[in-house]
Parts: sequence; C-alpha cells; structure tokens
Amino acid sequence: MNHAYLQKAAKVFIMICLFLNILLLAGCWDRVEINDLALVLAAGIDRAKDGRIELSVQLAMPKALGGGGKENNRSSSKSTIVVEATGITIFDAMSRLQAKLSRRISWGHNQAIVFGKRIAEEGIRNHIDFITRHPSPRMNAYVFVSKGKPVDILKVIPNLEQSSTDIMVELTKFEAGISATVMDLIQMLDSDAGAAALSWIDVEQEAENKLGIKLNGTAVFKGDKMVGQFYDKIFRGVIWFKRELQSIAVTIQPKNADGLISFNLYRSRTALLPKIQDGRWKIAVKNFMEFEAVENETTLDLMDIDTTTELEKQLEQKIDRQILTTLTKVQKEMGADILDFAEAFHSKFPKEWAKAKAHWHEIFPNVNIEVVSKAYIRRPGLSTAPPTE
Repeated sequence: MNHAYLQKAAKVFIMICLFLNILLLAGCWDRVEINDLALVLAAGIDRAKDGRIELSVQLAMPKALGGGGKENNRSSSKSTIVVEATGITIFDAMSRLQAKLSRRISWGHNQAIVFGKRIAEEGIRNHIDFITRHPSPRMNAYVFVSKGKPVDILKVIPNLEQSSTDIMVELTKFEAGISATVMDLIQMLDSDAGAAALSWIDVEQEAENKLGIKLNGTAVFKGDKMVGQFYDKIFRGVIWFKRELQSIAVTIQPKNADGLISFNLYRSRTALLPKIQDGRWKIAVKNFMEFEAVENETTLDLMDIDTTTELEKQLEQKIDRQILTTLTKVQKEMGADILDFAEAFHSKFPKEWAKAKAHWHEIFPNVNIEVVSKAYIRRPGLSTAPPTE
C-alpha cells in the first residue's frame, strides 16, 4: 500500500518538474527584434526659442554600421541620422520624437549627452533627474556642454570615425577634456562642494569646408547652474586637479638658448594638503610631475645635469602659473569649488567641516592657497646629443 502510494507521488512530482521546465523554455514574451529598434548613440538637450525643451538624438543606421563592405564604408553620412522634437518636458519631447519614427527608440547604446549653453545656465538638475529616473538612458554616458546648439554637434559627419559620437567618446578617452559620465555628474553635484566641471565642446571648421568637433575648455557649474567656462591655458590648469594626467604636451623657451623644447608629461600626481590655523583655512596644492623630452630645437645637451635642473625649474614655474591663473578664476571670480577642496577639508577636519559646511560658499573664496610643483625630466629622449649648428 505504501509502495503504491510512493510510486504515485513520484509520478506526480515528475510531471510537475516537466511542466516547470516547459515554462522555462517558453522564451522571452517581451523580446524586441533589433530590426524594430532605433538605437540612440547620443542625445542633445537644449531650450528652444519658444521656451520648450528641444531634444535631438543621433540614431544608428544598422546597415551602415555593421560589416566592412565597400558600400558600408563609402559614405559616413549613411552611418547615422539625427532627429529632433520639442516638448514641455524631456519625456514629452521624447514621446513626440517617437511619433516621428517607425521603430521603437532604444537608449541602451547611448554614449553621450550634450547640454546646450542656454539650458545649462538655467540649471540641469531636473533634466539629470529624468535621465536617472528613466530606466533606459545609460548612467555611463559621457556628458558635455556645447557652445552652440547640441543638434549641430550631432549632425557633424567626421572623416575618420563613423559618427560625431565616436569623436566625443574617443577625445574623452584620450583625455582631451574633462571625463565625466552621468554618474560622475550626479556625484559632483551631490558632493560637499556642490560644484561640477564638464567638457566644453564646439563645432570647428576644418579644411575643405569640413566640420569637426573640438573639446576646447571646461564648463563650470555652481550647484546645477553653469556660471562660466574656461579655455586653453586656464582649461589645462583645471584638469591638473580633476585626475592624474596620462599625457600632455608642455613647451618652453629655455633661458640663454635659441629655440624651443617640447616635453611630454607621462606621469603626474596632485595632492591637496588642508590646514586650519587660528581660524584661517589654508590648503597646499602639491604636484609631482615626470616628463620626457620629445623635441629639442636648441643646442642644449639634455644629458647635462645642470641643464636639466634649470629646465625642470622652468617647467615648474610654467605649471605653477597655469594653476594659479586657474585658481584665481575659479576661486575669486566664480566661487565654484570644482577642485575638490571641500572633500579635502571634510576628510582631514570632520568636526570643523560639520560646522562650516553650510557656509562653504563664503569660506571657499577666502581659502589661502599655496602651489608647489616639482618637475623631473626622467627621459631626455633617444637622441641625447644636441643638433649640430
């Protein structure tokens, strides 16, 4: 009796297992084929003239991006298309954008978000909120601010890359500008300093009436509003603080010698050393830099110790000037702590920071700053002898 009961129970158990296996093999009921998707590579967000939100997206053309045939490589203009729409919110604009397309918009491949200057000056927190709240846009997409309209950036057809998105991403990887993703931006805005720095991007005219893209500065945010931007030398001073530089060119005119010498900075470290003394807030910015000589137009022998020592001093002075110029602009004119001073004080003096946090915007412009740079020419180059006269 018990044996028959066990056999019956075993059969029921096996049938249940088989039924569950069938359910697991049923496939994805909500799967969407790639041919039914419009893949977003980059998005632009700006304020239209009528006050509405202007959303533009760069969409991939799968036939052009896939494969390496001659037809695919014939024209990069077929690699992407740009579509734009306006709405009272980003989601409203996205809905209107979807109405123009026969495929469902997919944000899974989005690599870049470009804010226009106008909307950046108004404030971007609400728009970042949509990006983080909506399940589709990627948090590791790079963020930029454009001088002109973002849609113009997206419409650039490059010579070497398949899309303007590729240019933006590659320039960021080569450290031509501030590397900041959506997640990085959120962390900067929510940090003790409440300030942020993003790459300043623009369309530039190239030869043969071609258009290109250039990262030529830094957009500075105080809170979520852009309060200014840096260019060229001042911009270089900013990136000393934002991360360890992997490669940057520095050219100097040596004293008592004709010609120029170009160096490549291949390794650097920046340390922030805060101090509070007699109620005064101070911080020392110490830079350690290692250079290699890549071009020598002078007759100076870079293997001579006295020569390299003098050149190292000139490198230090040049870097110090760039940093001090940047500090004056950021601290005195903008009052935006994009240099991580707040985090340095918070970490070293937590009790004092707890009392001063609410007034940091008043303290920061008056922080006493000392810059100390130390440069070393580690690699004089493959050719150690100076050029003949």
